[in-house]
Amino acid sequence: MCKSTFHSFLQELPKCEHHMHLEGSLSPEVLFTLAKRNNITLPQDDTAFQSPETLLARYDRFTSLDDFLHYYYIGMSVLISDSDFEDLAMDYFRHAAADGVAHAEV
Repeated sequence: MCKSTFHSFLQELPKCEHHMHLEGSLSPEVLFTLAKRNNITLPQDDTAFQSPETLLARYDRFTSLDDFLHYYYIGMSVLISDSDFEDLAMDYFRHAAADGVAHAEV
């Protein structure tokens, strides 16, 4: 990670996030939590689903749009109820605030 003064300055600036798709912010931690709450079994034949950490590491290795969509649709399968979307939104807003986002269009 960059440790320059300019980088620190940019990190501290307030930010705006335009046209953000809430479903795209589903973190592995929230995915696993919602899967457990909704009694959804995640693919056991895919080692990426061993833990939130292994799934996050897999996100860095998408090889194609189809590869990305495979994991995206599995993630979407855990979003069932209004409270699931509420939890997802709160998780996004916590992370956005920590990143200095002052305005988000979700």
